[in-house]
Amino acid sequence: MAGRVLLLADVYPALSMPQADAGNLRVLEQRAAARGIAVRSVTVQPGDPLPAADLYQVAGAEDEDLPELARRLAEEGTLVAAVAGGAVLLAIDAGFQVVGRTFVDAEGREHDGLGLLDVRSSRGGFVDGGVVGTITFAPGLPELAGFESHCGRSTVGPGAVPFAGLEVGTGNGGEHVTDGAVAGRVIGTYVHGPLLAWNPALADHLLEMLVGVPLAPLADEPGFAAEVRAGRMAEARQAFATRRR
Repeated sequence: MAGRVLLLADVYPALSMPQADAGNLRVLEQRAAARGIAVRSVTVQPGDPLPAADLYQVAGAEDEDLPELARRLAEEGTLVAAVAGGAVLLAIDAGFQVVGRTFVDAEGREHDGLGLLDVRSSRGGFVDGGVVGTITFAPGLPELAGFESHCGRSTVGPGAVPFAGLEVGTGNGGEHVTDGAVAGRVIGTYVHGPLLAWNPALADHLLEMLVGVPLAPLADEPGFAAEVRAGRMAEARQAFATRRR
């Protein structure tokens, strides 16, 4: 990695809902810098060409913007080619839906996605609240925490595995409560938070995917941040139990 600068690209945030997802790249920057890994982030707006990045984030969008998001990414072409070449993709909420095989818009019309995940998404009732679960696609990661706010329902096909199993939350909305999907270096989820601020071990896992070697753990401060995370998880569990009564 000597002399190498990792490039992180936040893709089309102008189409995104304000759910703090840009914070994911800030977390990656900070945790990389703490290990002496050089990183740089860029923001790419609709109409701008996507760079040849090491990691791309495609986050949520308003329901009416999902077809536009998928169309722009398909026509631009860089994202699909970059993933084929080994780039990491973190796709959140609407981004998760449009990188799948198909998704349904707010009017009930089905559209083709980018086909980067073996996932087909439809629509259900609006869900909003805390998420608690276990990240299942990679061993050794701690409990998942965050929140969800979406109408999507997703079916994961045999070409992918769920991102997480949920104790609290709706996620993909199936009988076995899971969230998101993963295939290779493509990670999709409905979880906001921002996801990596609430789950720093997952941020480190993504950095390991980028650099190709295990990273020494950081001496994370176990005080206030951990207390807030534990408190929010307890609140999410309590709220979920109340809704199910």
